[in-house]
Amino acid sequence: MDPKNFRNISTGVKAIKIIAFGEWHAFKQNKGLLLSMAMEPLITYGLLVLSLNTSLGQVKIDNVTVLYKQYALTGILTFFMTTQMSQAMYRATIDKEYGLLALKFLNSIQPWHYLVGMNCFPIIGLLF
Repeated sequence: MDPKNFRNISTGVKAIKIIAFGEWHAFKQNKGLLLSMAMEPLITYGLLVLSLNTSLGQVKIDNVTVLYKQYALTGILTFFMTTQMSQAMYRATIDKEYGLLALKFLNSIQPWHYLVGMNCFPIIGLLF
């Protein structure tokens, strides 16, 4: 490897693994977030949707009738996905604020590798 060309060489898939490993480590360390991710959808669905289901029962959309609890499940999942993406934006903002983003880019991590790696946190959260 030419030392003059070090900064221009992409680390490729290894860069995604490096970023994803950091995100995985942060995911495991944040116990409060893990508890929140486990409880928030259950509480929202259990308290809000099931209680409204008793009074609303069914929803009619375009001549299709579905139970309210099935209809609201889509909204709960969408809300949870939005929450996960806001976590990724927060983590990227922290990287930028403390100069970690610049260090990662200086160490030949390409922007798209960074984006793919940073999406591991919300994907893991969504699967969790």
